[in-house]
Amino acid sequence: MPDADGRIWNYSDAELTEVGLAQATELGEALREVDVDAIYTSDLLRARQTSEVIGRATGAPIAMDRRLREVDIGEHEGTTLARLRERHHEFVPWLEIAFGARFPQAGFRIPASLRFPGGESVTDMLDRALPSFLEIARQRQGQTVVLVAHQWLVQALLCHIVAAGVDRYDRFAVPQASLTFAEVAPDGRGVLYVLNGRRRLTDAAGGRVVRSRSASRAAPDPDAKATCRLFLIRHGHAMRVEEGEPVYSHRPVPLTDTGEEQARRLARVLTDVPLDAIYTSDLLRASQTAETVAAGREVAPTVEPGLREVSLGDFEGMTLERVRAEHPRFAPWLEVAFAGTFPTEEFHHPADLRFPSGESVLDIHERVRQVFRRIVKQHLGGNVAIVAHGWVIQPLLCSVVGCPPTEYFRLLLGYATVTLVEVDEDGHGVLEMLNGRLPLLETAGGRLGPGSSHTPEFAGAA
Repeated sequence: MPDADGRIWNYSDAELTEVGLAQATELGEALREVDVDAIYTSDLLRARQTSEVIGRATGAPIAMDRRLREVDIGEHEGTTLARLRERHHEFVPWLEIAFGARFPQAGFRIPASLRFPGGESVTDMLDRALPSFLEIARQRQGQTVVLVAHQWLVQALLCHIVAAGVDRYDRFAVPQASLTFAEVAPDGRGVLYVLNGRRRLTDAAGGRVVRSRSASRAAPDPDAKATCRLFLIRHGHAMRVEEGEPVYSHRPVPLTDTGEEQARRLARVLTDVPLDAIYTSDLLRASQTAETVAAGREVAPTVEPGLREVSLGDFEGMTLERVRAEHPRFAPWLEVAFAGTFPTEEFHHPADLRFPSGESVLDIHERVRQVFRRIVKQHLGGNVAIVAHGWVIQPLLCSVVGCPPTEYFRLLLGYATVTLVEVDEDGHGVLEMLNGRLPLLETAGGRLGPGSSHTPEFAGAA
């Protein structure tokens, strides 16, 4: 954060504030729930102090690496927003976005290739830090590690994990002391399970999602009417495919008891968030979830058939056992979606693989994208919930953050969790939260539990 005089010191050894220490303590307490094998940290003091607090809470050893530093801002070290406006207007979005909660858009952002005078660009920073990240990924397979670093570094690493270009770094919101969970292979590619999972919804999107209509920001928000805040929600649990039951896409399958409880928990989480509209797929499991969220509100769900799940065609009603035996090419579809297998470049359901007499993920993306943009344009300046399905929402998230829809499997969605995006009228924007507001051990299907054979990375941004 800027100092008392409004100056920014990226490479200074300023200590954590009392607020920062409290945030680090909260992170440490949260991470007590998991078996942390190691902590890696930038050598800058604010990161070291955060890692030390987490280390005391978890008992994990700490390794310091200078390569994990934030962007070197060179001659701008100690600058202020006022000085940037006077002398280096091209850098104004840097502080406006990082500390003023402005929305990064085509004409108002810091390109990843823009180098600070005497310093680095975001691309330069990633080139410096990526070898360290890959070393951690290779050496710590099968373990759980905490990575304590900085905003732009975490954003750039998230781009690498989900196979988005580094120029999309600002499409991932990374506030201070945030907790993000990903699982990666030795090449650093992997799956993002949780982004800002413990963040309060009333703090998200720079304070734009507020508790009541009477709440206001300290200053006018120039972006408020140009964007839409959307809660993208996968329905609650509806099929026990992993237990041998058949899978259906368009059959009216109701929520299970577990799914109903998930929907009720989601409704409680969203209680204080004003919603201007709730849209739902016409399939029963989605409409039941939407009705639970809408209960007690003045707004009723609007049914939108264009949001329905992919058509399985001839595969409607198949079991995992039958797919394994008769259609091995399609096995990753159910293995990843219901059996919890980690998706890789080689083992996932290709986005262009069409179900016989049905659709592919790319087909559904083309169908849903137009519906999504229409909803956004109707509700610019508002908050909207969309209740749909995994393969509907995953490629939409790819469009939001700017990675190819073929990489949809790198953004995993839990049942009835909170995923929040802020987008412009073209549907491009910022991922504020993914699978948020769950107990830590429930995130990512319990992959953080004892004995996990996976490799999660936690990123805390200083």
